[in-house]
Amino acid sequence: MRSSILYTDVSRVVRALGMQSPENLTAIATVGAITITLNKVGPDWQVGMNLIIDANNPTSFETVTITAINGLVLSITALVNSHVINAPVVNITQLNDFIGPASRWFDSVCNTKAGFGYESITETKEAVINSNGYISVPLSKPLVVISDISSAMFQQTPMDTVDAMILSQGWIIDDFFFDVMPSNNYTVKRGMMTVTYMGGFNPIPQDIVQAVTVMAARFYKEKDSGYSDVIGTVDGGIMTYKKAMPSDVNAVVTAYTRWVE
Repeated sequence: MRSSILYTDVSRVVRALGMQSPENLTAIATVGAITITLNKVGPDWQVGMNLIIDANNPTSFETVTITAINGLVLSITALVNSHVINAPVVNITQLNDFIGPASRWFDSVCNTKAGFGYESITETKEAVINSNGYISVPLSKPLVVISDISSAMFQQTPMDTVDAMILSQGWIIDDFFFDVMPSNNYTVKRGMMTVTYMGGFNPIPQDIVQAVTVMAARFYKEKDSGYSDVIGTVDGGIMTYKKAMPSDVNAVVTAYTRWVE
């Protein structure tokens, strides 16, 4: 079970990097349009390349794909938003490759495979009958209300009958633990619980979004550093980017680290 939910988007990373637009729209591109016109022919434009329009506008940006090139005219997938003359167009083909790894990096350093995005999940975990007599199982994703759990099945050993738990006799402890009254008298104080539930954050908390945005930008810059310990950039002026986790990102990681997985 490995999460595939992305915690940031390409427009945020573009803004974090301060990427300059190599091109601007010279004609209005309205909803439903299938072509955009550039102010010059760029030597790097290729069919299949991903572009972002209005990268600096969080409410209007969108990613498009070049499907054909004819001089100054690029054919793209249908637009979702309208864009006006001089809306910036940025090539984000390479940048896309770093958002997924940055999201999975955050999962890894926080000791979670399921990730933090809200989704339906079914998992089988070791459960114990605690000192209060309840079956307790740690979940991989946080949830708040018992109604987010649709089923819970407990089995002491592979040779025993699988028992359905009565969900109305259970509750959530500290967001990650499900405790429920046993449906039978069990002699062994542990077993396996299979739980199906809706869990995670919706939307993703902004501190996670910011941390992953920072790391995606840093991963992108590493390709220009020869994988040295310090990344220097022309567009960063005298600034350098150390490849170690920055303190603000470390603070977010510390807040979301799982010790039970």
